[in-house]
Amino acid sequence: MFLTAYADGDTLQRAKITEPYGYLMKPFEERDLHTTVEMALYRHHMELKLRDSERYLEATLTGIGEAVIATDNGAKIRFINPAAERLMGIEAEAGLGKKLDDLFSIHDRKEDYICVDILEQVLCDGQIYATSDETIVSDMQGNEIPISGTVAPIQDEHGVRNGVVAVFRDISNRQRAQLQLRESEERFRRLFDYAPDAYYLMDAEGRFIDGNTTAEKMIGYDKKEIIGRRFFETTLLSAEDTEIASEMLRESLSNRIASPTEYTLRHKDGRNIDVEIRVVPIMVEDKVMILGIARDITERKRTEAALRESEERLRQVIDLVPHMIYARDHEGRFILANRTVAEIYGVTPPDIIGKKLDDLSGNKSEASQFLKDDREVIGSGSPIFIPEERLTYPDGSAHYLQTSKIPIRFTGQPESAVLGVSVDISERRMAESALRKSEEKLRAIITNTLDVFYSYTADGIVTYISPQISCFGYAPEDVVGRHTSEFIYPEDREYFYECLNRIFETGDEFPIEFRFLGRDGTVYYAEERGKVIRERGRVVRVTGVLRDITERHRTEETIRRNEEKYRSIFHNFLDVYYEADMNGIMITLSPSFETALGYKVEEAIGRPVTDFYHDPNTRGQLLKVLAEHGHANDYEIVLKHRDGYPIPVSVNTKIVHDAEGKAIMVQGAFRDITERKRTEKQLRSHLVAMEN
Repeated sequence: MFLTAYADGDTLQRAKITEPYGYLMKPFEERDLHTTVEMALYRHHMELKLRDSERYLEATLTGIGEAVIATDNGAKIRFINPAAERLMGIEAEAGLGKKLDDLFSIHDRKEDYICVDILEQVLCDGQIYATSDETIVSDMQGNEIPISGTVAPIQDEHGVRNGVVAVFRDISNRQRAQLQLRESEERFRRLFDYAPDAYYLMDAEGRFIDGNTTAEKMIGYDKKEIIGRRFFETTLLSAEDTEIASEMLRESLSNRIASPTEYTLRHKDGRNIDVEIRVVPIMVEDKVMILGIARDITERKRTEAALRESEERLRQVIDLVPHMIYARDHEGRFILANRTVAEIYGVTPPDIIGKKLDDLSGNKSEASQFLKDDREVIGSGSPIFIPEERLTYPDGSAHYLQTSKIPIRFTGQPESAVLGVSVDISERRMAESALRKSEEKLRAIITNTLDVFYSYTADGIVTYISPQISCFGYAPEDVVGRHTSEFIYPEDREYFYECLNRIFETGDEFPIEFRFLGRDGTVYYAEERGKVIRERGRVVRVTGVLRDITERHRTEETIRRNEEKYRSIFHNFLDVYYEADMNGIMITLSPSFETALGYKVEEAIGRPVTDFYHDPNTRGQLLKVLAEHGHANDYEIVLKHRDGYPIPVSVNTKIVHDAEGKAIMVQGAFRDITERKRTEKQLRSHLVAMEN
């Protein structure tokens, strides 16, 4: 405080330099001194508070992550915080006092204006302006950084605008993350859309939310026709299947894993499609949703039906014959056996496979002789005929057999085997039991198999592979970045890339089957289904699904081996197998028909059965027996050889019905009993001679 008796200009000027808190002229009252001291203390207190406030403000502006720049009303920089220094690549000391556009420029690509324009507008109208996500800041080196922020006016207590303050942040990471998110969403949407199975999404009430392209093709409806509707409000499922699907939905919502279930879908055009559906509960935006995966199993059903029909037909052929038909290896182990053989030993046809003759026969000497004969045929490679041999059944009864054995080799068996046909010549007995259906050998394919999603460039470099690649022994990091040729079996590479180049030209969706190399060198059969992705008319990548079809190839090989095995048996029958339609026209004959009657099979097919009867009128008696009983066992008739002479035969035959009970054919087998008749005649002559 200044206490002075002078009031001249020089004294006042010197007092201003020291910035006093008070100035008193002598003489003064004690009251004046007290007031001046109080005002000085108050002013000092307020200045301390102001400095504290400025320190807090400075610490805040220095520590925040956003860039802050303040200018005067001439666009000259008055303040730059550290975040702005780092973002702009300048130091505060170098930037203070310079015009904003001398150091960098801020430009909005969307609205096409620059920062100086914004400053002038803010100073003019006093409004706060927010930048768009298209705003970029460029330094003097030309580096561009996307930013987001606001520009506001600086006003004094009288509302006079004397500058602006700009606050903004670097949004490079955010934009990069948004771009990656869009690319990821696009990639998974394409994988979702082009998956070979139908994918659909439902809410907890069974209302369709979304579906992929395969789902649209499977049901024939556009997504717009289905989305928003609950599945039980559509005609996609029958009433029975709808109830099953509702129960599956309830199980999924209660976090119970529902097993894959087969349904029959009704296509928009009215046809039925067999599908297998798996549902999984997932969380989407904090809501429980149901992801459904539907696989078209129509072809699998057709294959299974064909296999059952083939095996049942061939099994019927050998099971229809009342004689013993079997195949054994060098150790006496059964490879094949018809129902007659299995019944003799008290087991079923599937149970006897793999069992040794010694384990089944109660008479070890007989079993040893049978095995000796088997090995003679296998070793010599020549058939043998045994006019008579004894077989003791497990019940102790003795039976005498007439046996033919020939060498045979089955696909998949390392050594030759023996095929035998034995006829019980001591007592002809036919089993009256119904034919046993063949056991189904195919199982549902990849019930829990997860397909492998992939993406690779036009040059064949893998850019993405899903974790399911582990089914081939790889981890995703083992595959990404490598060329597709490294995983293709060498002999299949040329074929694979020929197919792929052809697809590049047409642009179609594709399936390619090839052999895939596992990490440990295992060779798998695989099917690739995908889509060629083009940008500006140029192929940039291929994305799709890789599926392990090794099991399917094994199944097909099993079918082929079974058909080959039964075909070999069919062609080696000693008896004649035949099928005729209900009009008496021959439709199937075994090759032994030519040996028995002298006709070639191809000239006999299509002819009436009566053409081969010695007396066509006798056929009516056989038809009467079939009409009454549905079958005839060991029924004797006389057929006519091509050369015209009669041939007595013993027939085992029956009427075959379809699933609805309608008679569709007559099926049977016969054998020449000329020798037996001659023996019986000689026996009778001897008896008469003995009586005489």
